Amino acid sequence: MSKVIGWALLIAVTALVTTVLQALAVPAALLLGPLLAAIGVAAIRPGLAMPHWTVTVGQAAVGCVIAGAMADGIGPGVAARWPLFAGIAASTILLSGGIGYTLARMRVVPGTVAVWGSMPGGAAAMVLMAEADGADARLVAVMVYTRVLVVTMSATALAALLRADPTSAARVVPAAIVLPTLAVAVAGAALAMVIRWPAGTLIVTMGLGLAVEAMGLGRLAVPMPATVAAFALIGWRIGLSFTRDARGAALRMLPRVALASIALVALCGGIALILHAVFGIDPLTAWLATSPGGLESVAIIATSLPVDAPFIMAAQTARFAAVMLIGPAIATFLARRARQRTAAATR
Repeated sequence: MSKVIGWALLIAVTALVTTVLQALAVPAALLLGPLLAAIGVAAIRPGLAMPHWTVTVGQAAVGCVIAGAMADGIGPGVAARWPLFAGIAASTILLSGGIGYTLARMRVVPGTVAVWGSMPGGAAAMVLMAEADGADARLVAVMVYTRVLVVTMSATALAALLRADPTSAARVVPAAIVLPTLAVAVAGAALAMVIRWPAGTLIVTMGLGLAVEAMGLGRLAVPMPATVAAFALIGWRIGLSFTRDARGAALRMLPRVALASIALVALCGGIALILHAVFGIDPLTAWLATSPGGLESVAIIATSLPVDAPFIMAAQTARFAAVMLIGPAIATFLARRARQRTAAATR
């Protein structure tokens, strides 16, 4: 009976927090709401835990969401401008890696947590990839979602400064799209169980989704109720794992992590200024294209403002693909270097 009350409380608090965040126009509300609610409920009712199958379901759904978002940025213009997108990806990854390395050297957070938490990409995807790489997903989530908030607030402020009026982009998912999306999610989850890759369900499902889109076999779109449920599963799983010790560590590192997030966003803003000055890209489009915030959040922001959404999604897609491919190697290398330099300095 106690657990039933706990789950009911979690659902109610999640609905309340998510509604408040959405009312405040926070793009990552569907991820942040369940995560924050779970942290709060775990503090007053410890003992709730998510079954392992929720990881598979959440990853499969997020993989389909990301595949659909990435497909929107893939078109004929991407191939012609690939050097520009590659440059944006490389520069933002280098800046992010530098911030992560600095945090690791200063011992603000453990090495792999610092690097993964600083990596640009989809918020949920980065947390899942970090967990698969052996990093503490709870602390990575603190870093990632702090940065998402900074990016969201800065984009909102810039849009107001440039007087960019929000646009309406409500999207209804046709029933004909639901079945192909469900098939990709199920096939991706099944194949990932055979391959046994780290965060395999996410990667395989995303790859299958992109292949389906590229071959013209269908469009992918996850219905809003399924998206809400999937993000809730991921947020709850991370939030409920915040023990008292983990919550204390998160609070202690939050001020410095927030400063690091602001610094990273400002540095990426410098790249946006170069894009505007050299290539004539409008400031808001350049800002969102170089933004280190989550792919999902940037996609939502891009659809609600008068910007070049295909350019933004192409740039974000190129960087996200690069992080998915080389992220684990970068995290391992930088974390090892930070440990070596720290050990040498203390001798």
